[in-house]
Amino acid sequence: MELILNKRGQSEYAWIFSLIIGAVIIFLAVFAAQKFKQTGGIQTQAETLRQFDILLNPFASVGSITSMTLSKEIEMPYDVQLNVSCSSKDNFNELNIRTRSGKNYGSWLKEGYKIQDKYLFSGLIEGKKYWIFSKPFEMPWRVDDLIFITDKSYCFDNPPEQIRREVDSLKSNALYVKEAAGCTAGSIEVCFGVRGCAINVNYGLGFVKRDGETLAFSDDATMYGAIFSDPKVYKCNFDRLIDRLRTQIDINSQKAAVLEQRGCRTQALQSSLAAMKSVFAGKLLGNYKNVAQEVEDQNPKECPVFD
Repeated sequence: MELILNKRGQSEYAWIFSLIIGAVIIFLAVFAAQKFKQTGGIQTQAETLRQFDILLNPFASVGSITSMTLSKEIEMPYDVQLNVSCSSKDNFNELNIRTRSGKNYGSWLKEGYKIQDKYLFSGLIEGKKYWIFSKPFEMPWRVDDLIFITDKSYCFDNPPEQIRREVDSLKSNALYVKEAAGCTAGSIEVCFGVRGCAINVNYGLGFVKRDGETLAFSDDATMYGAIFSDPKVYKCNFDRLIDRLRTQIDINSQKAAVLEQRGCRTQALQSSLAAMKSVFAGKLLGNYKNVAQEVEDQNPKECPVFD
């Protein structure tokens, strides 16, 4: 999202610090992946899911440190089918797994592994190797980190320049920008502003069309979520995020009221927060950019309500 791209790292030192911390997070993810790979053969499916959740922890901490997008290839200890489902009513993602038995996969676990502290965007994936991406969702403060899991390769056709730069920086085999020679065989083509692809993105109006569904997004992080995940999982997680955002709006409104009593001028911000809450009350995103920008502008610099 343009209005917060440069929010962190406003100085050279802050940017260098972000790079260092980002490298540490990647190192921790690699270390956990290697441990997971070495011990996976003796784990039950339920234990594998628990370990997989632990493996995701570094990717759920990115946005608290840097606005960078991080990615890493993860290798499972054996062939599995991994399914991500979602419940907005009870506020959780559920991981379920089944392992290969002979030429076919066995049975799913009767109960999956429920995760309430993460937002996982994926569908049914299978094999040994997956790519995991993480990007913070900010509106305009950090709401939470979104985690994307895929076993497929995506080819972006004519994306906006900031998306092109981000994809190039990831250096991922699962995500690349279309070149003159076209997309590689077997990749899923994602078109920006052009119809006819498996996945079509209208970046200006903020929606993704795929699998017969039109999925609204509010920033680059939720755009990736709509591209990488099953539509049902996306809609459910989006509802979870909006519920979390509304709670954060209430908290920031209360903080603004307290600061107003202490002499800070926060009346304009309180009005902007109320407008922001009304926009997201019906999950209609038509004016989200203007409202988010207004909230950002009204946050008093002398006594900020949020960072």
